[in-house]
Amino acid sequence: MTQAITRPAETFRWTLDAFRTAWEAGTFGDIDLELIDGELFLVGSASPEHQWLIDLLRDYLEPKLEGKSVRIREEKTVYINENTTPEPDISVVKAKNYFKTYPKPEDVYLVVEVANTHTETATRKKKKIYAQAGLPQYWVIDLKRQTLTVYDNPSNGEYRERLVQDGTLELLEIDIPVTDLLKLMREGEID
Repeated sequence: MTQAITRPAETFRWTLDAFRTAWEAGTFGDIDLELIDGELFLVGSASPEHQWLIDLLRDYLEPKLEGKSVRIREEKTVYINENTTPEPDISVVKAKNYFKTYPKPEDVYLVVEVANTHTETATRKKKKIYAQAGLPQYWVIDLKRQTLTVYDNPSNGEYRERLVQDGTLELLEIDIPVTDLLKLMREGEID
């Protein structure tokens, strides 16, 4: 009896250098991608609501964090490791020169994803990666469900997870009222 010899399918794991080389060569055209755990993921085209909420969040956080030595970045790379360079919708990072490098986990205070259609990727894959890297806070604002989930206090590669509807969140010793964040999401403005 003849038996087929099979071997597992080989998978190419991307590194940041390989990804950047392919990107700069125009391999992906105009497709917007992010590198997560060696895999390339499409960054879907953002809806007007998604883009507007990112703008509102930045506008809301800027005066709250005035006087703190931070930068608020929109849809820009955070370097977790050579195989993982996500682009959170908002990141609050140490104010320093990122001309030749990306913010690393020790530079990051907060990452925020505004989830509309890719909630599973935003919550499952990125949650694990951010927790293992020790990022102190990860907020997921789910436009479809109209919820705010806060992941914080990373320990042993896991976050504490809370679906929040009231109270305050602390960011760099500043209290952020949850009601303000929910109002931004639901109504698009704060009085």
